[in-house]
Amino acid sequence: MKGQIECNNVQLHNQLTQRYYSDWSSRADDDKQKTMLLGTMWADTDLLNVLYDVAKSKGLSEDKKYPYVEITSDRSGCFIRIPALDRNNQSTCPRRYATKYLLDIKRGMTRFLWQAVYQQNPIAPEGLEFNYNVLQTYEIKPLFEQAQSRYASLDPARRGKNYVSMPICYKIEDKHYLVDFLYRKKAMKEMYDVIVDKIIEHRINILVLENNTDTSLKEVLEERLRFKNYLHCTIIEKYSTQNKEQRIKDHQSDVRNYIVFPCKGMFSLNSDMGLAMEEITAYSFNYPNKFDDGIDALVIYAMQFIDSGVEFPEVGTFKRGYL
Repeated sequence: MKGQIECNNVQLHNQLTQRYYSDWSSRADDDKQKTMLLGTMWADTDLLNVLYDVAKSKGLSEDKKYPYVEITSDRSGCFIRIPALDRNNQSTCPRRYATKYLLDIKRGMTRFLWQAVYQQNPIAPEGLEFNYNVLQTYEIKPLFEQAQSRYASLDPARRGKNYVSMPICYKIEDKHYLVDFLYRKKAMKEMYDVIVDKIIEHRINILVLENNTDTSLKEVLEERLRFKNYLHCTIIEKYSTQNKEQRIKDHQSDVRNYIVFPCKGMFSLNSDMGLAMEEITAYSFNYPNKFDDGIDALVIYAMQFIDSGVEFPEVGTFKRGYL
């Protein structure tokens, strides 16, 4: 990798990771071969971080003798991450780098570069405001049957160039847990029944959709819901003329503070959720984005169910005998 120039290139990180698993590691054709990987941990999507996350999911423990060393649970490997400065801002290797020298470098670098190049502890780079490092996540699905309400937003595809994007969240207390995501690059007419099935599967109470082109979408979905005898979803139509990027900037804090996302690696990249999360966490305010449909749909959700302050009636139960 060409340092800072390519450190934010998620596509390149994925290519290198696939090459490692398909080409490079296949050269070691038995378990007696040892592998040594050395490099800078630039971002949570690069090869070193991917391998670290895999090992961490299986269990890592700090070595009792050597600082900055973590041992895998089966003791077959280790990760050594030595920061230039320790917690007391003192050089960890004064014979190589004096503390004053490192502090001078730190003052002249951005926090992102310093954490990656010298501390081996990458953080979200400037402009990546939805990186996993800054999102709230869950590792074990909470008791979703306790959800007070089930909401969704829908950002339709336009002319087949974008994704049909539909995040589905369960509200528990003041948090909105992202539990499912419809994210497919298909024409809208191919997705009507898929959307309706998702509404029924999750027993969604309210769906808000942005509809600046096809004014019949709300009626089509309502008709198909009635045909399948599901009458418990209210569909709200929204029209927006606000610039998309500005809208995302204005509501980014709502997404980070109130929406809880599945943790990294919970869904494969082949799934709708995995693909949507990859696009969302790679969204940048500083660089061109190939797709912004996932994060835009979440912002539509936040505008309706978080920022508006509107309280919707909650679903209740009653005994049929009373009728």
